[in-house]
Amino acid sequence: MYISLESLLITAALQYKHADDDTEALARYKFEMEEQLERVCAFYGDDFDKEELRGQLVTFSLHFQKNTEKLEKVTIFDLRRYLSSLSSGQRSLLSQVWRLMQLILVMPATNATSERSFSALRRVKNYLRTTMSQKRFNNLMVLHVHKDYVDSDLDLGVIHDQFVAKSENRLRLFGKANEVQ
Repeated sequence: MYISLESLLITAALQYKHADDDTEALARYKFEMEEQLERVCAFYGDDFDKEELRGQLVTFSLHFQKNTEKLEKVTIFDLRRYLSSLSSGQRSLLSQVWRLMQLILVMPATNATSERSFSALRRVKNYLRTTMSQKRFNNLMVLHVHKDYVDSDLDLGVIHDQFVAKSENRLRLFGKANEVQ
């Protein structure tokens, strides 16, 4: 479903790009958009009003083309940046389109990531750690899930020194990071 949501927004953004140049391209974009709109509305049922969403997608397309530089290729990040730059009043006029973007942003592109998260959840919260607070558990899960960033961007020596600086007892017990070998 992620692909359908993303494709619907990108197709809508590009729909009127070639309106003056190529009538055949416009018809192709309209057909693709209708097909994806049907799929999204069928999947989400009552969450979206199909006619309202169709109208908002047309409005969004015209507004996007008018207010952005002519991009040959539009990514979901371009659309997110554009929608985030709108005022709250403009967002409320495009409420259905905004909801589509929110769904894209919170929906995992694949299931593998979420499956790995649940496996990590089982490892982090094992029977030895059942008394762990929810806040600490959430922080550990964020560190575990984003370990690539943590391993490459964090300087553990600085973190150690900040932790030790909180009290004299910690300083006596752990010492400075450059002293620990």
